[in-house]
Amino acid sequence: MITAESIFIVLAYLFVGSVLHRAMAARLLSFDGVAIAAEGGPSERDLLFLGLGPALVLVGAIGTYLALFHVFRADVMFAVAAAAVLWRRRDAAAIVGSGRPSCLQRARDAPVKRAAR
Repeated sequence: MITAESIFIVLAYLFVGSVLHRAMAARLLSFDGVAIAAEGGPSERDLLFLGLGPALVLVGAIGTYLALFHVFRADVMFAVAAAAVLWRRRDAAAIVGSGRPSCLQRARDAPVKRAAR
């Protein structure tokens, strides 16, 4: 049971860090006039998979600053993570949407063919 909880916590940290990484990447790309998933820009999946390392670094930095002020506890970390995800909710929705298998996305976007009567 402890192993399952630990895996969940690490995945939650990765999600929060990925949301913050995507927000930072979108902001930096906007300075060059490039949008995410546009011509010449990185795709959502590229940002998701290339952002795993920076995601852990961002969450680690949050933990370091909380520890610096002696408030590194589970409830405070949860509150900060929830506030970050709510603040960047559009980026969170894009992260969740980029994890969808491409075959499901193609099936969802394909036009529905009706049988002729």
